[in-house]
This record gives sequence, structure tokens and C-alpha cells, in this order.
Amino acid sequence: MIARPVCWIYVSLLSSVLAGAVVGCSKAPSFWVTRQEQHEVAVETATVVHVSTHNGAVTADGVEDHDGKVIVDVQVNGGGPTQADAQAALDAIAVIAQREADQVRIAWEWSAPKQDSWHARVAFEVHLPATMALTAESHNGGLVARTIAGECVLETHNGQIIAADLAGRCNLSTHNGEIQARTTGPAVEATSHNGALKVVTTAADLLLETHNGKISVWLNAEGEVGGRVTTSNGGVSITLGDTASTMLDCSTSHGRIHCSHNLEKASVKKTTLKGAVRGGTKVLNVQTSNGGVTIR
Repeated sequence: MIARPVCWIYVSLLSSVLAGAVVGCSKAPSFWVTRQEQHEVAVETATVVHVSTHNGAVTADGVEDHDGKVIVDVQVNGGGPTQADAQAALDAIAVIAQREADQVRIAWEWSAPKQDSWHARVAFEVHLPATMALTAESHNGGLVARTIAGECVLETHNGQIIAADLAGRCNLSTHNGEIQARTTGPAVEATSHNGALKVVTTAADLLLETHNGKISVWLNAEGEVGGRVTTSNGGVSITLGDTASTMLDCSTSHGRIHCSHNLEKASVKKTTLKGAVRGGTKVLNVQTSNGGVTIR
């Protein structure tokens, strides 16, 4: 592992926007100090990269030209009520970037007992071999993952998730925030408690759910598609590609259902719709409590 302190005061615009909330008590610190680091970890036998931060963004990009390494750029922010407290907090933040058995672990910890006046924000930008799997989590911060061929698991409590060109199975979860995903893997699961879902996928198996928000899905599978698409408050819009087939089972408590496809074995009522598209037998359950359903 190679660690290179780069700069103590520079903060990139993107990282500062996405860095997230603060660790510590609720009162916002009056002073912040910053440093940047870069770490390199040899992959060797590792198959997965695990990234974890309490407050801060995580951006992960799969790369083809990786020289057998995971490269991590880190923005470390220490905060406190005084300049001295902020510097003490910064000095106590230790970045972890190391290989552990079959994984590369990227995280941070306090290297000294945390003082009540200390605050931290730590954001990671990770470049990993595109064939590896990825798990990333943040309590407060957005997550971005691009060009990942292995399984991808992203979870944040408060923040947006953006995922593009994910070729493996993926599980995306946020408590408060929108999810945008473009995947080509066999299955996709996306859950937000408060936020819209926008998913473009060739997956055959879906589990998409939000409690409050609209769901928009473009299904480009080659053949059968099935699973569940549900929201408690919001409309659902599903666009079926020319090669996708399914057995629709749609319902809404308060709203209307529109379908532009010719259905086989159709049963259409005011708030329910069932029927096969292109002879599909795999059931796609679509539900909303408050909102309409549109199938194109």
C-alpha cells in the first residue's frame, strides 16, 4: 500500500458538494480543515472492493487499464468549534486502504478517542478493475458506481444513488434519495424509502420499490421479465422494449391504468389489469396505492 498526502487545503467542487453530513453532535462546526490522500492497493487474489464511510460521498469507477491495483483518492475533512479543534479532528482521522483475504477494504476510523467537539467528513473516489465486485456504503452521502462487471451492492441512509453500466447483479438502497440506474446484469433490486426510481435495464428479474416517489422503468430484456415494481405514493411508468415479454399483473388503489400493448388472456378493470405481452408467462407485479400505472 502506498499513501501519498497531496494537499491540505484544496477541496474539489464535486467532492465538497457530495461529501455529505457531519459525524458528531448536531451543532455544525465553525471551522473545517482538509487534506487529500491517494492510496494504492495491489489486488492479487482479492475479488471484491468494500468501501465504507460514515459521512461522505463514494464514487467508484471500473477501469480496464488498472495494472493490478485499486487506486483510492480520499478527501478528509476535520471540523470543530475552533481551528485547533478542527485540526485535532483532522489529525485523528486515519484512512484504511488494505487487502484483507479476498477483499480490498477502504474505510476510515478515529486513531484516538473521539472528542465531542470533533467532526469528520471523508469522501472516496475509487478506481478498481472493472471485473471486480463492489460494495459501498455511507450513512450520509451520495453513491456513484460506473462500469462494474461484478456484483454491485450500494447502500446509503441519506443520499442519491447513481449507477451506470453495471453488468452483474445489483442491489441499490437508500432511505432518502433518488436512485438512477442503468444495468445489463441478470437481476436488479432497487429500494428507496423516500425518492424516485429511474431504471434502464436488460435484467430478467426485478425488485423495485419506493414508499414515496415515482417509478420509471425501461425494460430491454431479451425474453421473459418478471418480479415486482411497487410504490406507496407515486405513479409507475414501464416501457417494454421490442424483445421483452411478460405476464402483467397491475393494480392501483387510487388511479388509472393504461396499457398500449395488445394483451393476451387479458382482464382489464378500472384499477386492475392482467394480461400477457408477447406470450409472456413470467409475472411482473406492478402496484401503487396512490397514482396511475402506464405500460408502454
